[in-house]
Amino acid sequence: MGGSNPPTSLFGKGVFVGFVLELRGVCKSYGGFRVLRGIVFGVGQGEFVVIRGRSGVGKTTLLNIMGLLDWPDEGRVFFEGVDVTGLDEDD
Repeated sequence: MGGSNPPTSLFGKGVFVGFVLELRGVCKSYGGFRVLRGIVFGVGQGEFVVIRGRSGVGKTTLLNIMGLLDWPDEGRVFFEGVDVTGLDEDD
């Protein structure tokens, strides 16, 4: 990822180059407690990913952000190269 161009997507053409899902600098806090700090993460097409860790370290929060069920306080979420951070049901 370092120094490379952001991924591009060609909707309707069945072509995608880059990460299918990407998080850039994602942070999330609850009640002043920072759960996620500057997460940078990408998943390519066909990849399987495991997220593991102790109880209370932010796994569910990360999955909720990745699944667009919650939004980061800082940072961006990209799906097929499109910034989907903060989209609502109408978008």
